[in-house]
Amino acid sequence: MQTLIVVESWFGNTRQIADSMNEALSTLGHHVDQCSATEAPDQIPPEIDLLIIGTPTHSRGLSRTNTRRQAGASDAERGVREWLSSLTFSEHLHIAFFTTVTSTSWFAGSAAKEGRKLLARRYRQSDLPLEHFLVESTKGPLRVGESERAAQWAARLI
Repeated sequence: MQTLIVVESWFGNTRQIADSMNEALSTLGHHVDQCSATEAPDQIPPEIDLLIIGTPTHSRGLSRTNTRRQAGASDAERGVREWLSSLTFSEHLHIAFFTTVTSTSWFAGSAAKEGRKLLARRYRQSDLPLEHFLVESTKGPLRVGESERAAQWAARLI
């Protein structure tokens, strides 16, 4: 099985979760590639079986150019939101989303839920797996145990 993890991370927390997933899947013998949303291919190669998309929740959803600038991003023009709008993939691809959030209350919103909605019209699987990983504050750190939970969640995806 081949996996591609595409991650958007401005303070390092979301990337840390992606790194934990990468390590867990690699340990299980899977070939894993990981890249940022700014470097992600617009067409997912057909040999990729699983696409994991990770992004922080900004202003209750996917980041936008202005929220990336507020986070201090040097390349604020392309994040997961823009990448998803240009994304093409094969029918066999399995997709999962994760997000980092400071709260799981309904008021906090979810970038993963918004990303899933953006793909819903083009993807055969209506209920894509998604998970939320907690950070202590906007800049982090991750809540204790979240990296381990991320590794376990990724292993369940295969």
